[in-house]
Amino acid sequence: MRWQLMTSWPIGRTLLPVGTIISDDGDPSAFPLRAVPLPLPVAAKAMDPAAAEQMLHWHDETNTIGGWHELRFADGIDHEAIKAKVRHAKRWPKGEPVPSAPPPRKKQSAAKG
Repeated sequence: MRWQLMTSWPIGRTLLPVGTIISDDGDPSAFPLRAVPLPLPVAAKAMDPAAAEQMLHWHDETNTIGGWHELRFADGIDHEAIKAKVRHAKRWPKGEPVPSAPPPRKKQSAAKG
């Protein structure tokens, strides 16, 4: 997963500048994800689908500040499909419930002739 900071981000006594790449893929030129507090700020642009999905899990869709409407995605990421996937996962965190009984059958009426 890779993200790019769209604004500077102060972390303690360190200031990560605009354009910093944060990654968990071992890229030595990127700032390691394990070295920053989570969740990443909404100003971190998701650079791949896995990073986009993670941002959606970290942030609440309905927040006025810091909600999904503020998230940024790199070109080519189908963020609407990823949003649908995460909405489903958040609605059913343990998987969709299995119906315990089949739905009732409708009675068929006798045809009038």
